[in-house]
This record gives sequence, structure tokens and C-alpha cells, in this order.
Amino acid sequence: MDKKKIIDRLSTLALDNKALFTHTMEIKKALLGDFSENILEDSFKKRGLLLEKMNSSIKNFDSIKEFCNCTDNTGWNSTNETLQQIKQELNATIVLNEEITSLIKQQINDIISYLEKMQEGRHFINTLKKHLSPTPSLIDIFG
Repeated sequence: MDKKKIIDRLSTLALDNKALFTHTMEIKKALLGDFSENILEDSFKKRGLLLEKMNSSIKNFDSIKEFCNCTDNTGWNSTNETLQQIKQELNATIVLNEEITSLIKQQINDIISYLEKMQEGRHFINTLKKHLSPTPSLIDIFG
């Protein structure tokens, strides 16, 4: 594998990784604010497709790693910088994933709490209906 192919593949990986970080950030922003279901769904779909693409191309990077280990370091500074950038963005994406997981768990807990309150309210209303049901009252008007 020649140097140009390696640099091209690493550049592609860097761009995909940047897009992954961007989609992950969009998801976090959507979860933090009032979010539209479409925005969140689209971001998850784009991110999922990107992860599948990156996962399927992993095998190409094993050969790049082996090739880089076999060659000397002369002229590979830009490649090393790209690899460092990829590593930093992956680490940032991992942190964002943890924050997103926490936000989703919090939203699920909020939904469960609202559902419990609705159930309590429904139970309360049903109890009131039982006590206020129109039962004939016997009133003695004569006496």
C-alpha cells in the first residue's frame, strides 16, 4: 500500500470521525433543549449510518497500521497529526456519548414520573366519581 492511499484513507476516516462528532453534538443539543422528534431521529439515523460505514472500513486501517509500523517515520508527520486528531475526536465523542446516555436516562425518568402522576390523578378522579355518583337521596319533605 502506497503512502498516497494511506493518507487518503486516513483523511476519509478523519472526515467521517468529524461528522460523527458533529452528529453526536447535535443529538446532545437536541436533548438539552426543546427538540423536534424529526431532528433527533434524523441525527440518530445519520450517526448510525456513519458508524456502520466506519465499522466496515476498519479492516482497511489494520493494513495501514501494519504498513506504518514497517516503514520509517520520514515524511509521516502529517499522517501522525491526522491520527492524533482522530484520536482526540474519538475521545470527545466517547464523552458526548456518556453525556447523551445520561440525558436519555434522565428524560426516561421524567417520563416515568409524569406517567405515575397521571396514573395517580386518574385514580383520584375515579375515586371522586365513585363518591359523587348520582345516588338517589331520600329526603323527607313532609316531615
